[in-house]
Amino acid sequence: MKNVRTWIDVTDAAHAQLFIQKGADGGWAAAHLNGLPAVDDRVQSHTDKSDRPGRSFSSSGGGIRHAIESHSDYRKLEKHKFTLAVANALNHAALGREFDRLVLVAPPRSVGELRQSLSQQVQASMRVLEKDLTKAPSGEIRDEVNELLRYSRLSQPESR
Repeated sequence: MKNVRTWIDVTDAAHAQLFIQKGADGGWAAAHLNGLPAVDDRVQSHTDKSDRPGRSFSSSGGGIRHAIESHSDYRKLEKHKFTLAVANALNHAALGREFDRLVLVAPPRSVGELRQSLSQQVQASMRVLEKDLTKAPSGEIRDEVNELLRYSRLSQPESR
């Protein structure tokens, strides 16, 4: 029986942790997901614009001034860019056959956004746990993932 290489990606729109399940005993090791921007490289939303929006006079005259709203939400843009980087890193790893099975642990919103960018190859090997566990201790993550994998094995029909 082949030893299945399982990757566990615990992610949200701003953080990602990778664990690799090693050996038949199911031991885990923390790993680095190649292709992600370093935390220092990601632009903080407050550094990209001033504290207060600019001001402008009303077009109707009368000397009334209004704040000018930004056309971009920098936080949303950075979250989207990070989610896309995670998807690209997982797609690249799947092409390199670095894992046989992927367990994606992420909040529902992140799962939806990731699914739009993940290849069919990744999605075919993927199990999903829709929870935000990015700040949870590794023991809790391990328990949740093991429960998901145990349930997945039980719910699959027996092959004959």
